[in-house]
Amino acid sequence: MRAIIITYPTPKRIPDVVEIDTDDFVIVVDQAFDYALKQKIPIDMVVGDFDSLSDESLLEGYDVCRLSVEKDVTDTDFAVTYAYDQGYEKVLVVGGFGGDRSEHFLAHTMLFDRFPDLVMKDETSHMFMLESGIHPIEGNGFVSIFGYPKARITLKGFKFPLEDYDMERFDTLGISNEVSHSPATIEILSGRVLVIRHMNQAT
Repeated sequence: MRAIIITYPTPKRIPDVVEIDTDDFVIVVDQAFDYALKQKIPIDMVVGDFDSLSDESLLEGYDVCRLSVEKDVTDTDFAVTYAYDQGYEKVLVVGGFGGDRSEHFLAHTMLFDRFPDLVMKDETSHMFMLESGIHPIEGNGFVSIFGYPKARITLKGFKFPLEDYDMERFDTLGISNEVSHSPATIEILSGRVLVIRHMNQAT
């Protein structure tokens, strides 16, 4: 079984990002509730402090986990942690890229330190962690690679290949590479990297 966490900024068409199966457990985070409701997304739980929800009466009839406005984690962090604590091995965050609160997106990237199997997607972006091994990257679009916090990598089949490159903490060399020969490969010799793919339709 899989847990799907829908957060803000929320895709305009969630079904274009993920096909929700009947056995998926869907958690909607705070402000994303309005968007999920309008798109008739099946909802199993709503999590948040609801300080930005348009109408709290809409929560009636749903399983609600109400959080304090003053807390030590973000609403999305709470939802992701809850999903893993419930034993879900596959957790997908839908949304959460960009928006007017950029610090929240930065916090989302930090979740991968505790949950390296986490995946995050919206209409155009797909973020995931890669650890040691050779990983094929198919399709087109931009591929950005960040040491998390550092890694030694080899890139083949990319517009800008690398050979045994030590990608140190805060190195921006890996931003906006492109696949030139599909499938390209990311070989991680040591460490781990955070990958963000940007394309017309994330896959």
